[in-house]
Amino acid sequence: MTEFPPAPHTDHSPRHVDPRHPPDDLAPAITWYEQGRPEQAEEHCRRILDAAPDRADAWCLLGVARRAQGRPAGAVKALQRTLALRPLYPEAYNNLGIALFQLDHLASAEDALLSALQLRPGYTLALQNLAILRQARGRFADALECARQAAAAAPDEIQPRLDLATFLLAAGHWAEGWSAYE
Repeated sequence: MTEFPPAPHTDHSPRHVDPRHPPDDLAPAITWYEQGRPEQAEEHCRRILDAAPDRADAWCLLGVARRAQGRPAGAVKALQRTLALRPLYPEAYNNLGIALFQLDHLASAEDALLSALQLRPGYTLALQNLAILRQARGRFADALECARQAAAAAPDEIQPRLDLATFLLAAGHWAEGWSAYE
């Protein structure tokens, strides 16, 4: 069974790199992050940014790495820099929402997640995170609706269905909740 509320979902996909720079130069940082080594990921991003401070993709990954190290305030700064460079970057808004949530800035976190969804309707990770945030704000019906939307947006992915099952069970929808686990 997944934890309740489910943990926020981060998007650090390498497909969102700056088209002016080769994507493989961020690959080591992405690998280190995925291996649970955010300190090395941050160091690599800093080296890239020292040479090319306009790299929105490197700023975004820097923010994700800082958040993974328990430094959400530093993550917010990096993600705000990302959005200053590339304002139409839904992954950065999603990650900013997570960092703001960790700082207990719930209204601002919700605004960031809604911005991600405006830029990419049906964005599964943002919907999942919005469900978690709304549950934390005591908006259980809204949280459940976001979880339903996330599961519908990604019918072949397991995590959105598990999150939905968790929300359903927490809401007392036993039959539907257990069915979602299957």
